Amino acid sequence: MSRLERYIAPLWGDLAISDIKPLDVERKINTLPLSKKTKSHIKAQMHRLFEFAMKCELIEFRRNPMLSVEIRGFRRRVRQKQVLTPERFRALLRLADLRMQVMIVLARCLGLRPSEFPLLQWPDVNFNRKLLMVSRSITGRHVAATKTQDSEDEIFLNSKVAALLLRWKDECSTTTEQWLFPNVDTGRPFHADSLRDDHLHPLGQVIGIADLGWYVSTYLPNAPG
Repeated sequence: MSRLERYIAPLWGDLAISDIKPLDVERKINTLPLSKKTKSHIKAQMHRLFEFAMKCELIEFRRNPMLSVEIRGFRRRVRQKQVLTPERFRALLRLADLRMQVMIVLARCLGLRPSEFPLLQWPDVNFNRKLLMVSRSITGRHVAATKTQDSEDEIFLNSKVAALLLRWKDECSTTTEQWLFPNVDTGRPFHADSLRDDHLHPLGQVIGIADLGWYVSTYLPNAPG
């Protein structure tokens, strides 16, 4: 949906699919200030749209014209990699409320993906053994197993991280499914994108990192304190 709304609809949304030409698609995709990987995802989505149009007999069934589209460029980062120093990390934790502190620590110190930590439930946390079980993730609204088998694992909790989780459990709203980060209005977990835009970005502005995201690298020689 993001690619459709940000790139495909603005560039070709006013055209009938029969009027979209592969050379025009190739030129426009290759002018976008994006990595080669992202451009390839846009091309792939255009390919699926043409396949669906042929399936629905909106256009003649033939060789998919998107097969002739060539993506140029290198697999490189478009934006400079951001790094949180220990000083900025501690400043970030001081500014954040308790809920965001827990999320930041789970993402920064334990390496959980933004598709994983919103789906944690309190039974996933074993305070006696100081273990966290990661077994599910979310894509859009679809809840499934983690992205890779390696991601599904029991993670050892530093004593300070376990104490932080215990503090949050005392304040966390109770829900039927025992989510760690429930929306008090819906009873469902928050989406990591909205938490990033509404909470993490403003915190990043204060510590001097624009557009601070969940994937920013963190240099932490010691456990969080």
